[in-house]
Amino acid sequence: MRALIKQLAKAGKPISENDILDIHRQILNNIDDNNVGRYRSVPVRIAGSTVILPNRLKVPELMEKLVTWLKSVKDSPIRIAAEIHYKLVSIHPFTDGNGRTARLLMNLFLLKAGYPAAVIKKEERLKYLNSLEKAQLGGSLDDYYELIYAAVDRSLEIYLKAAGSKSARPVKSKLLKIGELAKLSGESVATIRFWTKSGLLPLAGKTRGGYQLYNQALLERIKTIRKLQKEKRLTIREIKDKIDK
Repeated sequence: MRALIKQLAKAGKPISENDILDIHRQILNNIDDNNVGRYRSVPVRIAGSTVILPNRLKVPELMEKLVTWLKSVKDSPIRIAAEIHYKLVSIHPFTDGNGRTARLLMNLFLLKAGYPAAVIKKEERLKYLNSLEKAQLGGSLDDYYELIYAAVDRSLEIYLKAAGSKSARPVKSKLLKIGELAKLSGESVATIRFWTKSGLLPLAGKTRGGYQLYNQALLERIKTIRKLQKEKRLTIREIKDKIDK
């Protein structure tokens, strides 16, 4: 399984339906050979949940839409990875192995984007499942996003410590509120908010209270934006086109 994920992560192409089916084949290989690598042909339910899953006949179309969305979506890599996971478990395309496939797919996207894998700890499993069900029943995704962001930050912290970095900091410090980002970058809150609405600064997520969160890596992006404005006299649209290339 690790070999497949590493191989797919190194491939310079978008994630495809075949990639998802290959991951599922690895998960159920020698466990359920009748359904391995195949979309479900029967109705399914999530044990202990009242969530109503899509009709089996809609699964191929929904999976095609998922992959199409993934090729065109523009957002924070962590948020996209979290959404991939959420969308796949909500489609529930397989008779078994949906959660494992979704988590591996999420981590495949993170690895392709240069992030470490998001690992859900055993003691977080109930919170993780409850946050998914809450959103699937029409509630907010905030709890779910918060859990995934924390998992990625935890992995980043482990990597920093393993590399001997003296600058490793507590997990929560890596995601900044708008005021913190403004202070560190030397820009005003109004400017940060405007650049966010203009699509120049992607959000990493939001707190339960609705506060926007940003990745610290955006500090370099902000320097680039300001430099392009002052030295090149580029418009917002021109800057966005340039930095999105």
